[in-house]
Amino acid sequence: MPVKPFAVIAVTAAIALGVGCGSDSTGDGVDSAGTQADQVVESLSPEARELLRRAEELAGRTARTGREYATGDTPPSVASQRLEDYATQGERLTEDVRDLPESDPARERIMKLSVQVTDTARELRAQAGTGKAPDPSALDDLLSGLQTEGEGVYDRYRDRLPAEARDEIGKAVDELAGR
Repeated sequence: MPVKPFAVIAVTAAIALGVGCGSDSTGDGVDSAGTQADQVVESLSPEARELLRRAEELAGRTARTGREYATGDTPPSVASQRLEDYATQGERLTEDVRDLPESDPARERIMKLSVQVTDTARELRAQAGTGKAPDPSALDDLLSGLQTEGEGVYDRYRDRLPAEARDEIGKAVDELAGR
């Protein structure tokens, strides 16, 4: 199944932030991971909220550029430069996240997201640097683990997500599912 690499970013972002992988043990329609994710967001320090905002923005820009590159709407040379910038921004973001106290409950999740976005931007940049259409086969292992979980994340949490994230993850899930 051909899958565009941008799909990895949006689904990974949702998973990395703790949106998914739980059970509805109380029968109230909210699974334990959803409750935990809500608690994490409520407990964020102002610094962590700002870093999370930057990580989400960077994930969104990387996803959009990846999609535009994959569809041919953005030339490889332009995509390559943007993705190089995003990888650099991701490195700076990762350094800033390291400055959060280790006790901050969101530190690990934001770090995981910033590293994933940085790595994905580098991967896409390397592909764009060839001037050829993207080759998703390099991401097959990662995608296979995200497909099922990504669909569950979107189905369970779409109403809680901001509109832009909901649209991005919805597109990613459709792409992963081959719809």
